[in-house]
Amino acid sequence: MLWRHCSRLWTKRRWVTPDGHAFPAGESRRLPYRRWVCWPPSPCTCSSIPPWWVGFFVSAAAVAARFGAAALAAHQVVLQLWGLLALVLDSLAIAAQALVGAALGAGDVAHAKSVAWRVTVFSLLAAGVLAAALGAGAPLLPALFTHDRSVLAAIAVPWWFLVAQLPFAGIVFALDGVLLGAGDAAFMRTATVVSALIGFLPLTWLSLVYGWGLAGIWSGLATFVALRLLFVGWRTISGRWALTGTV
Repeated sequence: MLWRHCSRLWTKRRWVTPDGHAFPAGESRRLPYRRWVCWPPSPCTCSSIPPWWVGFFVSAAAVAARFGAAALAAHQVVLQLWGLLALVLDSLAIAAQALVGAALGAGDVAHAKSVAWRVTVFSLLAAGVLAAALGAGAPLLPALFTHDRSVLAAIAVPWWFLVAQLPFAGIVFALDGVLLGAGDAAFMRTATVVSALIGFLPLTWLSLVYGWGLAGIWSGLATFVALRLLFVGWRTISGRWALTGTV
C-alpha cells in the first residue's frame, strides 16, 4: 500500500548477506543475492506510519467534515475501499520488490528490467479489471456500506474518482515495488513528498475555500497519484534505478 511504502522511506536500512547478517564496514557488497532490511531490527520499525503522511489524510478528512456528516462518511467509505484495493494490487508490488532485488543482486540488469515491465503490465490489467467491476457495480455496491440516503447521494463523486484513478494507481504501486527492490528509497521519498505538497494538499484546502466539496478533495488525491506516476514512470524509463552491487 502507498502509506506502507512511505513508512519505509524514513526507515534506516542496510544491506545484509543472504543469511541475514549485516555487512562489516568496508566489506564488498557484490554478492549473488542481496536484500534490504530495517536496521537495527525492530518489530515496529517498518510498520510505523510517519506523522506527515497521517497529516495529509487528516487534512482531507477535516475538510470533508466541513461539508457535512454525509460528505465525511462518503469520503471515508471510499477512502477505505481505496486502501483495500491498494493492498490487493500491492501483492504484485511485493513480488516485484523481491524479484528485482534478487536480479540486481545477481548482476542481471536485463532481467530486473524485464520483471519491472511485466509486473507493471499485470498490475495495470488487474487494476483495470477492478475499476471495471466498480464502475459496473456503482448503482449497487455503495449500498453494501450504508443505507443512509444522504451518504449514498454523496458517495457517487468520490466513487467515480476512485474508478477513474485506479488503473493509474495500479501502475504506480507496481513501480513502487520495482524501485523499492532496487533500493531507490531516496528518490521515492522526494517524489512522494513533492507530489503531496504540490498536488494533494493544495487542492484539498482550495476545495474548502471555494466550496468544491468532495470533488475538490478527490481531485487532490487524483493529482497526487498522477504526479507520482510521472515521477516513478520517468525514473523507471531512465534506468537510473537499475544498479548492481551498490547501496
